[in-house]
Amino acid sequence: MSRGRNQAGALIVMDDAFFNEITVHLVVSAVRSSIPVIFPRREFTVAGGLLSYGTSLSEACRQVGIYTGRILNGATPVELPILLPSRYELVLNLKTANLCRRADEARTRGPADASEGREGLRQA
Repeated sequence: MSRGRNQAGALIVMDDAFFNEITVHLVVSAVRSSIPVIFPRREFTVAGGLLSYGTSLSEACRQVGIYTGRILNGATPVELPILLPSRYELVLNLKTANLCRRADEARTRGPADASEGREGLRQA
């Protein structure tokens, strides 16, 4: 992942089995190129990603358990309600956010700022 002149400045990763398999690769690539990325699940942010927003996996597993219990107790498909996610998680990795902020500051520093820094190191 690299940013060119006409490329987007951020990336949104959708929840997909393929992306779930390459979590670490996506996170490492995003951090290296300091592209802000929004991931669909907490696991991406725990692995070092910047931000995740999506349904709670533990809540989804709890709902599956409730459904399974109803089915095992003899509920018919007509009796089972359609459940939608009720809990969403917004997770921000502050360590990665600081890295992105520093990279952006270095990138937006103008040529005058860069030359001032170099002159301070020269001693005659």
